[in-house]
Amino acid sequence: MMKNIQIIFISLCVVILLAPENTKAQKRAYTFHLKNGSEITGIILSRTQDSLKLKTKCRNIIIFACSEIDSLKQSTLEISPRQKRKRNKKKFRSEFNKDVFKKGLYSYSTLGLLTTKLRLDENACFALHSIVGYEFKHWLGTGIGVGLESQIRTIIPIYFNLKTHFANIANSPLINFHVGYSVPLKEKSEDDIYDYNFEGGLNWGLDLGIASFKTENYAFVLSAGYHYQRIRETCLPHRYTWHETKKITTYSFNKIVIKIGFLFR
Repeated sequence: MMKNIQIIFISLCVVILLAPENTKAQKRAYTFHLKNGSEITGIILSRTQDSLKLKTKCRNIIIFACSEIDSLKQSTLEISPRQKRKRNKKKFRSEFNKDVFKKGLYSYSTLGLLTTKLRLDENACFALHSIVGYEFKHWLGTGIGVGLESQIRTIIPIYFNLKTHFANIANSPLINFHVGYSVPLKEKSEDDIYDYNFEGGLNWGLDLGIASFKTENYAFVLSAGYHYQRIRETCLPHRYTWHETKKITTYSFNKIVIKIGFLFR
């Protein structure tokens, strides 16, 4: 008789403690002290008059009878680092649309492939670029950029950059436009016939991409677009090669650019 009364009492405690919470009760953690001396902490998934179904922090599912319970109390269920990261990411995604883009400095670094035929051939080259700027809103950011490219010569582009994000969302389409001037890393060279002088020239480009924000502070960016570069080459013959003449060649490079990069704020 006393055993039945104890079972009924424990069941009533469980029902009374959990009933006011309805669905929220399933998100609360409880510690159950069993009659065999063990303790189980977890989230209640379901309950009947005679049994409970519990999910522990290790994601194990345990079912035990109410008659095994000696006492219970509300507890705090510690979550794993992986679950914390998922929770923080979910929280960031839910709060992102409120007002993630704020005024402030940003830096944007990219590694790009410049090519004319979307493949690695003798005309393809790699380019490193870095931009430091100021973001006014998600649709307006300006900055100054510098890079390193290998066209017919290694050149250093210096340019003004303008960027805009089309939407204030976690995976935001963006567009970048830059215009500036490039200078050769080495202005002079020579061979058996000519002395070569290299001059920089106009550079500009436009690319469209996606910025995937992992947190409010950084994003991974993938983009593609158009890149223009002009370089001037002057060939002066040596004195003993009197039969040669001065040559001036202007190179204009029209290339497709594919970039991967990181945006930090």
